[in-house]
Amino acid sequence: MTKLHLHDSVGTGPIRIILLHGLFGDGLNLRGLASLLQNASCYSLDLLNHGKSPLRENSSLEQYAQDIYETTMHLLPAVFIGHSLGAKYTMLFANQYPDSCQAVISLDMINRTYPLDFKKNIFQSLKLLGTPLPSRQIADDLLTPTIPDKKLRSFLIKNLTYQETIKAYTLRISLSALEHDHRQLVTELPINKIQVPSLYLMGSRGYKQNDDGRYLEKYHHNAEYQTIDNAGHWLHGDNPDQTAKQIQRFIDSSIITPKGR
Repeated sequence: MTKLHLHDSVGTGPIRIILLHGLFGDGLNLRGLASLLQNASCYSLDLLNHGKSPLRENSSLEQYAQDIYETTMHLLPAVFIGHSLGAKYTMLFANQYPDSCQAVISLDMINRTYPLDFKKNIFQSLKLLGTPLPSRQIADDLLTPTIPDKKLRSFLIKNLTYQETIKAYTLRISLSALEHDHRQLVTELPINKIQVPSLYLMGSRGYKQNDDGRYLEKYHHNAEYQTIDNAGHWLHGDNPDQTAKQIQRFIDSSIITPKGR
């Protein structure tokens, strides 16, 4: 097992929430959302092969959940909120450690197979940053021809870190490890029905599909599905107030506040 990087809590409330970011992100991505939640202590992780967490090649689905358990066991049971790839991690965790997961809240991701083509382009583009670079601007220039979206480029360039010893920027992630992780997690996961209360929030312009309902029935006993208006895949950034409002409503109606916390 591998200990992941755990960020300091946002809030001091009695309900404990673990937030798991998406592909190419880190634990800071969901802290803005965490600040909008009430009556909770929100902890963010840097997932394996992201941020300040260790790099490891060829991980199994079981190991992903074990890493999260090993890192957060002193905080459990807790509510798990995951965005995109992080949502797939929450499903694995709820399946493997049902007594430690009070609820699953998924942001723009359900347990189904998603196409690889878009992310394949990003992986290929990031390989252009595989050698040390003198500035972030040069990295941006290298990515522009294949990733015209400035917001997305800025997000990806956050994975560069400055190395004082060589006076240059290098990638802090392992692309080969992440490609392996992504291939495993982007598919329909082989899990049992999730028993805990679950909320699926989908961006109106995100990954929502007309037949999502049949996957919810297949993998859940108690799942709620809502659409966030005027939002794409990053719904917590596009419409943070409505996203937080739906999460807060769900937690308030589904989770009994622990005594003594």
